[in-house]
Amino acid sequence: MESKDFGEKIKKCPSCAETIKLEALKCRFCGHEFDPSEVDREVRFIQEMEAQGKKKCPTCGEWDVHKAYIEDGSWGDWCPHCKKSTTAHISQTTQQKKKTSIFFTIAICSFIIGLFTPRILASIPLLVATIFGFISFIRGESLKWVGGAIGILSIITLITVQTELNNIGTKLKNISSDTSKSFGKEDVSYLNNLKIEKIDYKIGYSRDHATFAARVKNNGNKIVTQLKANVEVYDKNERVVHSATIHDFGDIFPGSVKEISTFSRVPRDGKSCRIFLTEARVKDIN
Repeated sequence: MESKDFGEKIKKCPSCAETIKLEALKCRFCGHEFDPSEVDREVRFIQEMEAQGKKKCPTCGEWDVHKAYIEDGSWGDWCPHCKKSTTAHISQTTQQKKKTSIFFTIAICSFIIGLFTPRILASIPLLVATIFGFISFIRGESLKWVGGAIGILSIITLITVQTELNNIGTKLKNISSDTSKSFGKEDVSYLNNLKIEKIDYKIGYSRDHATFAARVKNNGNKIVTQLKANVEVYDKNERVVHSATIHDFGDIFPGSVKEISTFSRVPRDGKSCRIFLTEARVKDIN
């Protein structure tokens, strides 16, 4: 029968290696039975040692631990056989137990966060879960096998997420390509085929808003799907006092005319305006 520190009053079962109470006659895990006389003798021996004021060293198992000045100069328990303080050993063991599953805890938390995070941001917590899961396994923490499993699951999930993002990117490219076919491509040179035939500048009743309009004729052989024009407002000294932008998304077929317009706030000293085309998207008729 192998016993541990009497302060804990526990022993290790020789069959299943589980920890049970020192006075136990039968292991509650595997059912191994202990010799009652041996258990009684072990308990009485420990009680006698304790009655004499002796303590058992947790490292070597000897009962010669006594008070002395230890390594840090303080007064504590000292084992003459191990040549070191048992207090420091207990403190170090306690600290190791506290840190025993810290990497596993970080891994499992990161994995859960990654599952409930939007796909575009999930890569970061999943990567953390992968790294810390494998660190937990390599360090041999109490839950190292679960930590390793979390690392593997994180890798699989990370690959799945990246595959989904790549598929989304491909779909967006296809949508962009289809949009280009539907709405045409930008062609600055085609602006030479567009002519502004008339410009209207109408000030509203409040005198601080105005409507800007222009009639645009398509003299080319393609369909204009989008137009962008800039508006500049001038005062009586021909200085620019305001600017605006017109966006139009209606089709202008070859030979046809269309009016584009916008409504904007203008300074009260605006007297005239100028409209000029800056961008055009066109597509072939067929």
